[in-house]
Amino acid sequence: MSPHSAGLGSDEVADWLVDLIRIETRIADSLGHWGGSVRDHPEAADTIERARDAATSHRVALEARLEATGGRHASVASEPLLVLVPPSSASAALRRAADVALEAAFAYEAAYQTARLAYDGDTCDLLEAHLGEYSAMVADARRALPHTVARELRGVGVTCACRCPMCSIGACGCVRNTLATVELAWAGQEPARAAALTLLVPPREGSQLAEAGLEEGDRILAVDGDAVGSNQEMQVALRRHEVGQEARLEVERLNGQRYEVIVRRVG
Repeated sequence: MSPHSAGLGSDEVADWLVDLIRIETRIADSLGHWGGSVRDHPEAADTIERARDAATSHRVALEARLEATGGRHASVASEPLLVLVPPSSASAALRRAADVALEAAFAYEAAYQTARLAYDGDTCDLLEAHLGEYSAMVADARRALPHTVARELRGVGVTCACRCPMCSIGACGCVRNTLATVELAWAGQEPARAAALTLLVPPREGSQLAEAGLEEGDRILAVDGDAVGSNQEMQVALRRHEVGQEARLEVERLNGQRYEVIVRRVG
């Protein structure tokens, strides 16, 4: 939308800017208290940190826009935090972060409609950008959640119990499967095929890949010379073998080292 100035000074637009400043302040302050909940969960910690930084920068931009419209600066010192008590777990923090991002997104949507009717192009452009960032925050949270839940479960001794060919050798595909299901539910399409199959969780104890020394983050590049980049491709490649037959896996470690691992199909 091209910038216009006819709507500058609109009381309704100014009221929304004040409300959004308060929302962003509460979000930034609340997320700033959640560090302890996500400290040991990198996906969750990165998501919460990006959301807090975005809320802080949003507030600054909204304050500047309010000043430009001639509106009165909002006092937020007495506003309560959204969450006085930090979440009890990293997965709970992600769910709450998604909740506040959705709340903010709906507020921005209503504010955008007000600014649009007021013919205030500059405010519309700002609100549109912030709305897009909150939509991305929800996506970040839902993509980080499966990794985080799996890590929390490992912390209490719960690991993958699936008996499919992949999981049986230690190349658990359950987190990747959840990510695909979530992406299909929210975005209407599954994630794009990857260039390799990254181990999203450590190989289960006693599995063939664990005994071969592989770790979370290592990648399976090919099975019997055929490239694999999805659960389906990995399963198909292993199922070409009868139970007990050998398959050759080309792997790449986090340090870049590549070599071949021989496994026998189980499951």
